[in-house]
Amino acid sequence: MTTAPSEALNRLLAEEPFVRQLAHSLLDEEADDAIQQMWLQAVRDGGHGVAKPRSWLARILFNVANNLRQHEVRRNRREREASGPTPAVPSPAELVEREESRRQLVDAVNELPAQLRTAVLMRYFDGLPPRRVAQRLGVPVATVWNQLRRALQLLRERLDARHDGDRRAWLLALIPFAVGAPQASPPPSSVHAGARSVMPAKAALTAVAAIVVAAAGVVALWASSYGGTETRPEPRAAGTASVASDLAPPADRRATAPERSPVASAPASTLASALVVHVRHAEDTSAAGDVMMLAVPRGGDPRVDALRARTGADGAAHFEGLAAGTFHVFSDRCDPGKKVEVDGTSEVTLDYDLPVGITVKGIVLDRSGAPVANALLDLAPLGRADIDAETIAAAGADGRFVLRSLPGAAFVGARANEHASSVMQFVSGQAGSTVDVRLRLGAPAGAVSGVVVDAEGRPVPRAILRIGSGRTTGLAAAMGEPPVPATVHTDAHGRFTAVGIPTGTQNVVARAAGRAPWRGTCEVTAAATASLRVQLASGATIRGTVRDATGAALADATVQLGDPHDLASFQTSTSSTGTYELTGLPAGEVLVSVSHARAGRAERTLTTTAGTASACDLQTSIGLALRGRVVDANGAAVARAVLDCAAFGAEPWIRRALTDAEGRFVVPDCPADIGLTITVKAAGMKTATRRDVDPTAGPIELTLASAAAASVKIRGTVVDAAGEPLAGIWVRADDGSRTPGPTPVTQTGAQGRFELGPFVPGTYRVIVNSPRYPVLAAGPRELDADAVWDLDKVVLATGGTVAARVTGDVGSAVFVVVDAAGAIAGSFSSRGPTPLVSNPLAAGDYRLCVQAPTATADAVAFTIRPGATTEVTVGLRPAVRQQFQVSAAALASPPNHVTLRVHRGTELVTAATCSFRNGPHATKELGLAPGPYRVTVCDGGRELAAIECEVTTAGSVPVQVELR
Repeated sequence: MTTAPSEALNRLLAEEPFVRQLAHSLLDEEADDAIQQMWLQAVRDGGHGVAKPRSWLARILFNVANNLRQHEVRRNRREREASGPTPAVPSPAELVEREESRRQLVDAVNELPAQLRTAVLMRYFDGLPPRRVAQRLGVPVATVWNQLRRALQLLRERLDARHDGDRRAWLLALIPFAVGAPQASPPPSSVHAGARSVMPAKAALTAVAAIVVAAAGVVALWASSYGGTETRPEPRAAGTASVASDLAPPADRRATAPERSPVASAPASTLASALVVHVRHAEDTSAAGDVMMLAVPRGGDPRVDALRARTGADGAAHFEGLAAGTFHVFSDRCDPGKKVEVDGTSEVTLDYDLPVGITVKGIVLDRSGAPVANALLDLAPLGRADIDAETIAAAGADGRFVLRSLPGAAFVGARANEHASSVMQFVSGQAGSTVDVRLRLGAPAGAVSGVVVDAEGRPVPRAILRIGSGRTTGLAAAMGEPPVPATVHTDAHGRFTAVGIPTGTQNVVARAAGRAPWRGTCEVTAAATASLRVQLASGATIRGTVRDATGAALADATVQLGDPHDLASFQTSTSSTGTYELTGLPAGEVLVSVSHARAGRAERTLTTTAGTASACDLQTSIGLALRGRVVDANGAAVARAVLDCAAFGAEPWIRRALTDAEGRFVVPDCPADIGLTITVKAAGMKTATRRDVDPTAGPIELTLASAAAASVKIRGTVVDAAGEPLAGIWVRADDGSRTPGPTPVTQTGAQGRFELGPFVPGTYRVIVNSPRYPVLAAGPRELDADAVWDLDKVVLATGGTVAARVTGDVGSAVFVVVDAAGAIAGSFSSRGPTPLVSNPLAAGDYRLCVQAPTATADAVAFTIRPGATTEVTVGLRPAVRQQFQVSAAALASPPNHVTLRVHRGTELVTAATCSFRNGPHATKELGLAPGPYRVTVCDGGRELAAIECEVTTAGSVPVQVELR
């Protein structure tokens, strides 16, 4: 019967990431050998009575490294046996089991391809170091390492297959034999390994048994030994600087071949390539260690088809067993990535520079302000719906961290064992700048640990799970986003651990290549680990061809199933011949949609069956299309002009189009019963707007005038209340439009200085924002050509926060802070931790209002004091959904946005912002209790409308508000 390892051995295994990092810093080619020898000795000795496991293991590793350097051979048998305990005498049944495992190992080695078998025997039987093997075979050393890695991978796969995927079955039988193996000293005979057809049974077998067991992982044995209902160890919160397998027992940094779906499986003979990616930081060409690299086959889904490999201290990431084809390689820093061709027969190297980005450094704190050791750091790009927020690194023992080469606008958050995750804090800056942040964790929380298996109960590696509520993609609020659910991946044994999970019932979604999504829940308790077993059923496949309205094959159309923000969604693009394939779909009725910028859309509902492929051809239609052309004052085509098209009927309609090289555009699926508002923007051109456009009247021509030269600059220095300069503060210029041009955002430098522009002349406001200070706005100010607006010193005062304890059904409520003048001073979402805490606010009097479609609450008055948190209680109750339709069509120059304030009697109930950036109409839905209300619409201190209305229980009649 398999038993769990001792507590002493568990303490040793916890230091595996440290050992690997140390080995790679001491040695180059022999680092893996040193690690294997060290673990064999450590497992044999057991670690009993070791007070400092890390120091003890380091001492062993230093000895092994010195031995390899000086003698190029392993420790001799007498030294190893002299320090080991007397082995226990196995039972007859155990001897029979071991003998059978040894026989299968011999068979597996003999079945290796000739080149791989030669490399294995020369390395592990003859005891030759890789460079000596390379010399004898006349090949590069890298080729030898590649052959050895592939050989060991094949051995593991074949032995796994012979034991129905149960690696314990053959590992446990070989462990005693491997620990007693000779240290690969050269045998008396110098017979060439390649000439042997049958492997000698004793000395060679012990050497290969040792290396196969070590390659399969002493740590892997530890992980797989916790099966069934045995108690698992509590997860660590990542006690090292590198993040390994979502806190599960770390595996080798080299990636393994992806488990392909039955539809897309490749012949085993093609899985022969390796890819080595050498990753550097572009700004100083230093090796980028501890960076997760991903390789996705052409047409693959990055969530489930990506191979993952973390770089070592030398910046190298190793991918094994790649099929021939094109791979998209990118990092966890959300960079564009590179394409690489793999031929299926040789090792490919790729030099990869991480783009110059921002450096984020800071500290992770708990609710009391104390540093949290080894907290995990999550990263999400701004506004991307195709990239999940995921863990990329870990803080140190003092809670501090430094993250390099991040995108210029992103969200960073923290999670740790027994603490709820922090809010996702927005960070931005110019390339090369540094941003300081403080991430504060939430209330006591728990963890979820478990295993993902297939329909036959076999572990599923590289499955992805999302645990918790909320979304992990498309984050876009510059004031920060609520904590995101945990996204984790299973290791080679199908195991996973997620930390920082809020207490209560949590949603869980899981996916893997070729398997249908799984949905469920788990109950999480503070300071405890919930156990979860996920079983994935076989998935369905659909494939087909997409054609346009004329019947021609349509390339680059987007085929989609489900909400893109949902983990259990699917998306692909059609090939040059219009074909596509989606695998791993759920069984049952599904809705498949296709869209194309010019060819329009199509939808089809079909029923899928698990394990089978269904045909699903689609033909797009553009419906009623608005066609036209954008030109300049001389009639020349304006390429890449952006058209924002909107119509405001019973259901708001918004589309965006882009002109081609000839200035032409097509806007499909236009509504037929209402005029369109078209806003056209292009770099170097004045923004133009045309209203009441009738798409049935035929093509239109839109003319853009050249804009004045960009000559306006804005500068200043940001300081604190004591006059000390503040670095890393976000400063933005806003002219009320979204015209393409210079990026209107920057980060203050070391001396607090900033400069924005040049911009075209116009009216600008400046917004200064930092997670540690209240938002400050200056302007608006009209700036003529060549003007320089020097704000001199911008003083950020110390603010306070409001913490809201909410009762009732929170749902999708947004809490709006309104200042004494009636202006909206900030807002925060109900998706954050409880109590809900605002960003810093300036000292003064405020009201906290609720903005929700089906809930309402009395506005709560409170006062903010510098450096303090004010607690309030908000009681939510059901409300009637009431729509307000606000029109600015009568205004000669509509504002960009207005504030809608709702009063009941003299008391403010709620407030909301209505934007006119997409046209002269805006719609807002609010939850209100039945009764009479007075609604005012204001632009700053100017009142543009005031009406009386009655909200009834029916609540379906929109309230019309005309601005004058």
